[in-house]
Amino acid sequence: MEMIEPEEIFETLGCGRCGQPFRAQVGFPIAGLNLTVRYRPRICPACWAPAPYDEAKAEAQRQRKREAEWAEICPVEFRLHSESDGETDLARLRAEVPLLDNLLAWADSDRKRGLLLRGPTGTSKTRSTWRLLRILWERRVYFRVVTSTSLEAECQTARDEGSLESWIRGLKHVPVLFWDDLGKMRFLPSTEAAVFDVMDGRMNAHRPVLITTEDTGETLAARLSGHVAAAFIRRLRDYCTCLEFSRG
Repeated sequence: MEMIEPEEIFETLGCGRCGQPFRAQVGFPIAGLNLTVRYRPRICPACWAPAPYDEAKAEAQRQRKREAEWAEICPVEFRLHSESDGETDLARLRAEVPLLDNLLAWADSDRKRGLLLRGPTGTSKTRSTWRLLRILWERRVYFRVVTSTSLEAECQTARDEGSLESWIRGLKHVPVLFWDDLGKMRFLPSTEAAVFDVMDGRMNAHRPVLITTEDTGETLAARLSGHVAAAFIRRLRDYCTCLEFSRG
């Protein structure tokens, strides 16, 4: 700031934002001090004033942020065309999966029972489940997605790091657990025991599991240890509603 003789001074300035000229006071006398403070504003009054709140624009910004968050969660293959350049055509999915509405209606239930989507590969079991997960996500229902491979790797890592108990507790308490492709591999005995503990704990607490699989009870039993198979399959049948997917 520059101190000069007291007087009001006006100048024509150029706006640093819009580039338009504007008239502004640049000298401000200080009463009783016989001084004038000089200050040159860089922005014109029109640019300085806050823009009126635009609800539509704000909502569009919020939606873009939400879609960016969803893109971090959902693989591109299972997002809708309208969701961050996804590959799923909702109209085609509805035509190919007659059970889709039954599946999505689960979000409005008490969610104490899980869902088991069974059928051959290529029947959109996983793609359909991600539509259900989208609904849960929009309602701020937290979920976790695992596969047989990831369960094996995570379990062994947790065991090696001494955090197995914490890992099991986390899987037991997440509100919704999605297990994609149950039966794709045979677990190591230590992993099988830990996963059974997780499933048993969830079902006893009525915390749902969403499962996709190509196996029947008989083929799944063949992948499990004899002392685990019967109990595991019984729990699936008691605590999950089975939806049969088929081609055509």
